Amino acid sequence: MTDDTPKKRRRKPAEAAAPPSVDLPIDTKAVELRDIAGRLRDLAKMQKRYAARKWQVVGAERDAMDAALKTVGTETEKLIARQVAIETGIEIEAPRQPPAVETHTWDPLEIAVPGEPEYPFGARFRGDQKLLSKRRREFDQCYAAKVNKIAAEAGVGPRHPVYFENLLVVRAEVLADIFWTAERFTEAEDRIKAIESQMAKATDVEARMADADQRTASTLTAIEQRLADEQERFNEADTSHKADLDALKSDISGNLQRIEAGAIEEQRRLAEFASATEARSNELQGRLVETAKLHGADTVALMQRIAELEAKTLELENRPSVDFDVQEETEDEGRFVLRRFFRNGELFKEIRHQTRSPIWRGVHDRNREYQPGDMCTWGGSVWHADKPSIGQIGGDKGWSLMVKKGRDAQ
Repeated sequence: MTDDTPKKRRRKPAEAAAPPSVDLPIDTKAVELRDIAGRLRDLAKMQKRYAARKWQVVGAERDAMDAALKTVGTETEKLIARQVAIETGIEIEAPRQPPAVETHTWDPLEIAVPGEPEYPFGARFRGDQKLLSKRRREFDQCYAAKVNKIAAEAGVGPRHPVYFENLLVVRAEVLADIFWTAERFTEAEDRIKAIESQMAKATDVEARMADADQRTASTLTAIEQRLADEQERFNEADTSHKADLDALKSDISGNLQRIEAGAIEEQRRLAEFASATEARSNELQGRLVETAKLHGADTVALMQRIAELEAKTLELENRPSVDFDVQEETEDEGRFVLRRFFRNGELFKEIRHQTRSPIWRGVHDRNREYQPGDMCTWGGSVWHADKPSIGQIGGDKGWSLMVKKGRDAQ
């Protein structure tokens, strides 16, 4: 049996049409926020690196690090403000400039420098502490005004920053000046003692001169008394012996003339000696007073020091040359250093000292003695000896952990 029912035709499926092209909008805010976040991370790394570097350098390089940190901080603030504005839609107002604060500066014309006061010579020996304190304050005020005026003329104010290392240099110079001045005072005191000793000798000479004058006066008085006695005996003699008396008078007169001439010569010599001694004493006294007034004890000490240095220089120049040599040996892989000092080929000194240089000792051995600087492995970690030790590592036995087990060295 044949089926005469007409068959339906199957339709071919239609081909899928291509979707229409659509331009998707780009979120520019998200892109900008992403860029800002990346830049902020970079700036944070730069700030950390500059801050660490700043404390490792000095001088101009440190100033450069400060400037770089300031630039990074300014850019960071701007990016954060832009980030907040994008996310919230609120523009952050720029920080207002604070009102200018008038800084205290020095005016050279307003600084009055008082006259330099005079040192109170003799006040310390008299015990006049009030005068000493007053003059010291005047000295401090005078030189403080001078220093302030110099700073003002240079354009430096009292709040000008100063590096701590500069303060240390100034402090070191002050301490050195104090020590140097103390040594000069000691030298000046020794010189004064020597001068006082010379003055004591001059006083002894004057005493001897006075004693000589007294003895001369006694001798002349005795001679005059003898002359008076002889004259009296002559007057009592008999006129019958006039010729003998005349002859005797002639002899006595000659003797008296010689004695008087000798006495006159002795007086003249004593007078010359006294005059010369007094003139020399006055000269020494005048020179001491003049030196003390015009130059001070430091000039005398300086001249003495110059003479000593010249003598020492001449002595060193005349010495024969000396040949020095140093030989150095190391022991225990550089742990100990032995130095031998030779002079003209002869050993005159030997020094042996221990260094703290790091030395690798391999695996730790509890029966071995380790010195500071030794390194070894124990328990899979690297340890460093801080002090001499022997025995097990751990606790407070003088060891420091350098590299932990399973960690790379940092």
